[in-house]
Amino acid sequence: MQFARVTGTLSTSGSASDGAAGEGRLVVMLDTGHRVTTVREEVMPLLPSATDLSDIDWSADQYTQETIAVDLAEQGWEAFGVAADEGPRQIGRLGTSATYLVRRAGSPQDSLNNTETSR
Repeated sequence: MQFARVTGTLSTSGSASDGAAGEGRLVVMLDTGHRVTTVREEVMPLLPSATDLSDIDWSADQYTQETIAVDLAEQGWEAFGVAADEGPRQIGRLGTSATYLVRRAGSPQDSLNNTETSR
């Protein structure tokens, strides 16, 4: 059994009330304790409820959950918990998701071979 942590960030330019903030760069990382791998990196639209900067965290979290449910699930990973709340996560225009705990059956070598893909 392997265990890892998954965290996503969503960075925007401009304020959430102007058109420049209609999208942001999403980066979702898988940290196995031995290696940190970018699982997903792409420009994504802010979700409709992201009406102010506090909602950027929510958008980052939703996209991170989607990445776990789709991309990481295809590699055999499954979420089984959320790390303890570390307090306010947003720094400037960088929103972050919760830190999700994931696991999968298999050897660490399988992890190195299967997490090199990105969307």
